[in-house]
Amino acid sequence: MFLDCSAFAVSFFAAFVIRFERWPDGPDLHQFLLWLPILVSARLLVHFMLGIYRHIWRFVSFPDAIEIAKSIAIVSAFLAGLRLCVPGGGAFSQWVRIPISVIVLEGLLSLTLSMGIRALRRVLYSFERKAIVASRQPVKRVLLYGAGRAGIMALKELETNGSYDVIGFIDDDPRKLGSAISNTCVVGNGDHLAQLVAKYHTDEIIISMATASRQTLARILSKCTRANLPATVIPSLREILAGQVEVSGSRETRSVLVIGGAGYIGCWLVRRLLEEGRHVRVMDNAVYGVESIQDLLAHPNLDYLNGDCRNIQDVVKAMRGVSSIVHLAAIVGDPACEIDRKTAIEINYSATRMIIEIAKGHGVERLLFASSCSVYGATDELMNEESRVEPVSLYGETKVSSEQALLQAAGHDFHPVLMRFATVFGLSNRPRFDLVVNLLSAKAHQDGVIPVFNGKQQRPFVHVKDVGEAMVLLLKAPLGVVSGQVFNVGDNRLNRTLAQVAEVIQRVFPGTRVEHSENADRRNYRVSFDKIEKRLGFRCRYELEDGVREIKTALDSSQIDNYQNIRFNNLVFLRESGSPGNKSDIDAEVMAAFGGDHFRRAVAAQLSAPLAKSRAAASS
Repeated sequence: MFLDCSAFAVSFFAAFVIRFERWPDGPDLHQFLLWLPILVSARLLVHFMLGIYRHIWRFVSFPDAIEIAKSIAIVSAFLAGLRLCVPGGGAFSQWVRIPISVIVLEGLLSLTLSMGIRALRRVLYSFERKAIVASRQPVKRVLLYGAGRAGIMALKELETNGSYDVIGFIDDDPRKLGSAISNTCVVGNGDHLAQLVAKYHTDEIIISMATASRQTLARILSKCTRANLPATVIPSLREILAGQVEVSGSRETRSVLVIGGAGYIGCWLVRRLLEEGRHVRVMDNAVYGVESIQDLLAHPNLDYLNGDCRNIQDVVKAMRGVSSIVHLAAIVGDPACEIDRKTAIEINYSATRMIIEIAKGHGVERLLFASSCSVYGATDELMNEESRVEPVSLYGETKVSSEQALLQAAGHDFHPVLMRFATVFGLSNRPRFDLVVNLLSAKAHQDGVIPVFNGKQQRPFVHVKDVGEAMVLLLKAPLGVVSGQVFNVGDNRLNRTLAQVAEVIQRVFPGTRVEHSENADRRNYRVSFDKIEKRLGFRCRYELEDGVREIKTALDSSQIDNYQNIRFNNLVFLRESGSPGNKSDIDAEVMAAFGGDHFRRAVAAQLSAPLAKSRAAASS
């Protein structure tokens, strides 16, 4: 108000000087001194009545300028009317009959100064904001993909954020090419994204297309992937109002997303995370049902999303407000993958690559990926995380290719952690009897026979609950310890031959007999678990016998009435019910953008070089 008073007084004085081309004196000075308090008081009063002084000047905008102009016009009209009411003639009229031209000039000058001081405050605020933010973190050079309304809003926000330098817009509308929006040019279209990124030394792409379809998003994300650049997708206002975007005050309160959280391993991990007090979001397509987490659906810290990891809209929705991801979704096992190889590649590899790009765009810090010790192939050596990977099946190839994609995507703000699980056993809320220990235990219970093929074959084993504990540790561990690392998940004490497994089962089920036979599958591998023990202090709590006794108790008590139910066997279930192929909500173009030739090149790469070399290249 003080600044406005000063501006109005200066404007009135300047109007007199301009009109009479001299300093006011004599009658002119009397007119000036008489009208000055009336004018200033009237302008302040109308400004106050129109709410001008409720505005915060550092956010002044065009609508505010209209309100100020309206206030100035009202007072100028009032003064002009008051001036015309003064009768002519006499000495007094000479003092009060102020020229109309002075009133008009004063109004124009008052509007200019009143808006000018507000605009100056906004400019100063912008410089202050940039200086504060720039002092905290380095500036990122970004390109905005989409020069529509959402892009303009993003530009306005980023202009006051000193941590970003907006280089220009990318837009696929040829009519916009070369045009400028708020001094920021449309520099090209998406077909030349890689060249534009190299030309302008870009650090990040921000996709500012709030109403883009999933096909458009997939196409743009694929281009960003080819340009080897992280992309951030700005949510639409509709998504925010619909509660699909979670707003959180700190990273610690953000959710852990468990993809495949209703599965054999996932349902146990979800329970452990809830016990830890974490907020958990589960995304699962419920192919095997959600009975495993049915009792948790009402938990205040659990969100459940029925979605497919191949559906870009489901993944984007699930990723909102997430700081960590545990990616467990897969078609598991060699025979199950062979039922529908195309779908196996989509779920086990293409979806992983899409998840990587969306996770990086949403600022996800840590991603735990479930792989398998079967990637080592058949060998008599003791394999560790630096050993050469030689997958002998499509399942193994998809896992290794996904591992490579994750390591290549690692950066200062995205930290993948690769978990190679030993052969899992034990009881969970979603039982499985297509796993060797569980299956042989069930056969011993029902048939009194333990059939063992090639009993000298070595296998590493780990209880499903120990897998959950390992993942909790990996989520808690400092990033410097686990970022970009591969961990074999298991325990050296549980490297056993199949004949030794049969002996353990026989102790739990006395009176059963072991039937030994041979077949063509003589794959053999032993795995070292020294790294996870030394770095995280992880050791398994459960022995083979603990898992076998769990199975016996469940079968004796009829908790599981028929272990041969197809829901407990992934291979049989998929064979009889059909694989989760291209459903209506899965876009084939999206999966093609992240799979196909990429997978074939990845397989060729993994056969020509150990993963250890890929990890070294990624870290360098």
